[in-house]
Amino acid sequence: MQPLMALLKGSLHGGGRRSARLVTVALVAFAAILFQAVVADGQEVQANTRSGTLGMRVSTGKFSRARFDAVEMWLGRPVSWTTLFADRDSPSEMVASVWGEMVNPVAPLPALAGRLDVVMTVPLAFGKGSGRDTAGREAIRAQLSETAEGAWDSYYQLVARHLATGGYGDAVVRLGHEMTGPFYPWSAQGNGDAYIRAFRHVHDVMRVVAPELRFEWNAARNTFAEHGPDAYPGDEYVDVIGLDTYYDPLKGDPVPLVEDVWTRRYAAVLQEHLAFAQAHDKPVSYAEWAVGGVDDPAYIHRMRGWFEALPTSGPGHLLYQSYWNVTSEKYDLALRTRNAKAYRASFGAAHPSGPQNIFAVEDGVSNPGDGQPPITWTSSPVTVTTTTSPAPVVTTPTSTPASTVLLDSTITHAADRLVERPLDAPLQWSGPTSLRAPSFRLSANVTARPIEGPVNLQICFWQDNHRAQACALPVLLGDGTTEVDLGPTSGWWTSPEWRWSQPADAIRVLFKDPASGRLLNDRLCGSVCFRGGTLPAGPLLTARVQVVVAPASG
Repeated sequence: MQPLMALLKGSLHGGGRRSARLVTVALVAFAAILFQAVVADGQEVQANTRSGTLGMRVSTGKFSRARFDAVEMWLGRPVSWTTLFADRDSPSEMVASVWGEMVNPVAPLPALAGRLDVVMTVPLAFGKGSGRDTAGREAIRAQLSETAEGAWDSYYQLVARHLATGGYGDAVVRLGHEMTGPFYPWSAQGNGDAYIRAFRHVHDVMRVVAPELRFEWNAARNTFAEHGPDAYPGDEYVDVIGLDTYYDPLKGDPVPLVEDVWTRRYAAVLQEHLAFAQAHDKPVSYAEWAVGGVDDPAYIHRMRGWFEALPTSGPGHLLYQSYWNVTSEKYDLALRTRNAKAYRASFGAAHPSGPQNIFAVEDGVSNPGDGQPPITWTSSPVTVTTTTSPAPVVTTPTSTPASTVLLDSTITHAADRLVERPLDAPLQWSGPTSLRAPSFRLSANVTARPIEGPVNLQICFWQDNHRAQACALPVLLGDGTTEVDLGPTSGWWTSPEWRWSQPADAIRVLFKDPASGRLLNDRLCGSVCFRGGTLPAGPLLTARVQVVVAPASG
């Protein structure tokens, strides 16, 4: 598959990614509420032509290039936006998380800066908070006052600097998102004035460092009308007016979604939000929208109709819309066959050439969404040359059981396959709390490589005939031997099916190109794992890899 064409970045108000056509406000209001884009399952529809507005949050936690590439191949078209989150546990964690996405040498986002727009969700306060009672609202007011008085200015400036360093100096900063709800420590319920002061202050602080940043004022759908207008910071501080909207039958909506519920609970609020944006001469956005927990595609069809009815320029035009396709049982399209089919028909290319199923792909593992068996890449023998050299020395307290050597091999690129090694015996663990953190240790040395410069190495464990997977964060390998703790398992990526209470069946070694994310030791999984079908010319990849785990005592 040829690389997708890079998209030119358009101006905020000019709609540079879309052809300009005017739609009157009256026509928009009428069409938005009455549009009946209900399509039978499997029926082909004309793909959404507004390619520059299409966005998706592709994974829980950090941005996953593997899932992003898989979604683009499945849709047969580029995805132009993605929604990200800065950590809200503390100011330092906020900065560290943005550094990890934008500045870390192994971060995949800088390589996409020429064609992907980022929505970075940035907190206005830290920790936990609730605006559901008087005490909670008073605590939130105090935290927002700290922000407005400059307590965290240096941290917000670092966030802006990291965005600019990563190539996203014009990112959309979704500042203090969903403030109309009671569930964040920056809730505007009863604190609209404090929220406004904090929003304005952080806006000014970040703009000093990165003047091209765009700021989104973002509300939750079901509380927008009640709490939104009193928390609006002002037109000079807001570039786009956003709304998060979910169809969540688990919270009382009927299944299937019926006309009356759509009109009363959804279309009416969408129209209020649009009218508010038009009154303030701003575009609209939808950083989070999805179907939660059920396989009912009616909401996807109706939201597509709403997006199509919006203006393409001027007040109220659609800047972007980003589906919440995270790696969770509730929202992952790979786990909802009808939803996935409806989304692809509504937002994919008219005749996509990619796989029919959307794969929950994460670092070379696929989980088909139409009930098909998982792809297994071990149908023929793999080549692993095992050495007998001693395992790395691990110093542990006398009360701690001896470390377990999970892998001690010289791995060669042979037979064009991923290298997998079954564990010699089930690893005796009962969950991450029983593992001494950091629990896993890696020693690796790449002696020959198919690309110049460093390579990434990632260690993954599999369970249940490759249906479940857990992966440590990638490690950058330069020259010589690299020794590193892989970190506590609480920070690892896991598929929804993974259970730490069960022992792993196999360990897998993945070598990748840091720039593209492409696997360097596999051809078999083809375009599911990386764009293109061939590996770079050059020497075969050879490496010595050792992995050791130290269980906790007791």
